[in-house]
Amino acid sequence: MRAFCFVLLICAVWSDVIFNNHNTCRQSVQRPAQCPAELLNAEKPWRSFDEFNVDGPGFKWPPSEMLTIEAIRPNSRVFALYDGVYMSTLVTTAADGSTGIMIGAPTGFQFTETDANGVVNIVALVRRINPDIQVTHLIIPHGHADHTGAWRQLQKAWPSIIFVGSETTEKWFRSRLDADNRMKLDVLVPRGVAQTFTYGDQTAVIQHTEEVQHLDGNVMVYFPAEKFLHFVDVVVPGWSPFRSNSIGADVVGLVTVTDALLAVMVDNEWLLNSGHVTKLGNRDDVLQTKAYYADLVSAALAGVAFAGGQFAEITQRSGAFVEGHPNFRNMWAVFDLFIDIGADHCRGIMEPKWAPVLFGADLFLESACESMVEKIRLE
Repeated sequence: MRAFCFVLLICAVWSDVIFNNHNTCRQSVQRPAQCPAELLNAEKPWRSFDEFNVDGPGFKWPPSEMLTIEAIRPNSRVFALYDGVYMSTLVTTAADGSTGIMIGAPTGFQFTETDANGVVNIVALVRRINPDIQVTHLIIPHGHADHTGAWRQLQKAWPSIIFVGSETTEKWFRSRLDADNRMKLDVLVPRGVAQTFTYGDQTAVIQHTEEVQHLDGNVMVYFPAEKFLHFVDVVVPGWSPFRSNSIGADVVGLVTVTDALLAVMVDNEWLLNSGHVTKLGNRDDVLQTKAYYADLVSAALAGVAFAGGQFAEITQRSGAFVEGHPNFRNMWAVFDLFIDIGADHCRGIMEPKWAPVLFGADLFLESACESMVEKIRLE
């Protein structure tokens, strides 16, 4: 089952590569210098995993060996769980490892105890640290299923487990899921206040950030004594942010929240679990993400200005005002072409700098620029 899911993932990624590699400057009225045909329409090879600094515990071959749990550093009682796509955290809260808390219960860890390939689920993975461990709390990063989907497995294994998350996440669950299909958060964290919690002999700080970024309700969870922070879906160490700026609820908030992370991660001894893919990050990864988003905002502003300078010609080329044209009277055609031209200009600026640096940027810069151009156009 696990290997089959991995094959489907690879097929989906490869399909995305093919379509992105055949992208052009589309309907641009005037192809900008930053968007030459040889850049966006060339046959580009799929950039190799080995060319980037993204290898880590979360990527092992064959896929049946990807499910891994490792201490974040020697002798640490903080453990990162990996499956090649998702990441989670276990923190033991007693010196003998008899109790612990979890941060995140990713959907990818839902599989049965073992399958024919020896793949184990999240409960069995945690029990590799101590077969008799009692998990007392699950801290929910935010409401998306890819970070909460295995909660029932944890509750089945440890019926008295306590669920912790933001007030916003509790409201999000209530607005979308019926009572039989959602967890009820037992401890709620209000927005903007960093609250300190004691779990056994470990001290954690949970903060519902002021910024709305990936999803409202997203919380930072950090352990000052361990110099460790768990915060998902904004920084992905070594990788490009996911499609459409991590499908952000507020793409501008993605830029500003990096400052909140840097205020906690004061040096490179701090480690970050970002919730996805192959490895932990550090302060330098946060700084790199901040620089990426700052460049993206600048490139999107340039894209909006470029498209705005051609607006009269765009309205004509769209066909919305041309009798007999298939788009006649279709005002969406004007906006579609405006956004396309702005996004193409943005991508032409971003790709030469960032595609060689962040793994996957060649796949997702088109959607990143489109999302940011639209955000800036509106705001």
